[in-house]
Amino acid sequence: MSIDVNGIFGHWPVRTPGIWEPSEFLRRMDQLGIERALLTASVALLDNTAAGNDQVAHVVGAFSDRFLGACVVNPHPDPQAAAVEARRRFEQGFRALRLFPAHHGYTTAEEGVLEPAMGEARSAEAPVILTLRVSGDTGFAETPVSAARAFAASFPDVPTIVSGAGYADRIALTRVARAHPNIHVEISHMHGADAVRVLTEALGSARVLFGTGMGVLYASPAVRKVAAAGLADGDREAVLSGNARRLLGLT
Repeated sequence: MSIDVNGIFGHWPVRTPGIWEPSEFLRRMDQLGIERALLTASVALLDNTAAGNDQVAHVVGAFSDRFLGACVVNPHPDPQAAAVEARRRFEQGFRALRLFPAHHGYTTAEEGVLEPAMGEARSAEAPVILTLRVSGDTGFAETPVSAARAFAASFPDVPTIVSGAGYADRIALTRVARAHPNIHVEISHMHGADAVRVLTEALGSARVLFGTGMGVLYASPAVRKVAAAGLADGDREAVLSGNARRLLGLT
């Protein structure tokens, strides 16, 4: 069984309609052997972060044995308000903090923007998911790999999961990750049958996490990439679930 660290819940306006019924999300998880999913609401990305977090809280509350919550904040307009929202969600049991820098109009190098929310992540001992892209070839803004370098350098004590990195980002991201041991990578956008094998060889299995992008992307390729990687049993277990359990405080 696996833990998906990149589930997108809700309607989606481009290419795929999204999944907005928990029962349908669970059906697809069961088909693919996914034990639990860390959810972000599409509303939190596209419209209102607090409304999206409310939506996730409702779904997690109804299916707490299958879903976990990732809190989305936009610190650009008000860094302190973002910190308050993060604290509130961590108190509700959310397991991670998710950032969409390019989508929400800021960079990770801006001084004073991220510090308050990162303080809340530290206090909660929660990882931060730094999103480079959500769905490729759609016209949505994308965050460059250089943002991961700036973020990791500013917050070296915050466990960070880079989400949405593609195979073309692999070399640059590998350099960033080697220089900054707090960086981890999820695989949903890492295209290619050998992508997981190459990434695991470069970084080690302890820093690669299973993610599908379910709700926006087809989820089955992520499952197949892990199966095709030919990993040893312990490495495969780490990628599929062990690393997520450790970072999300499930063990």
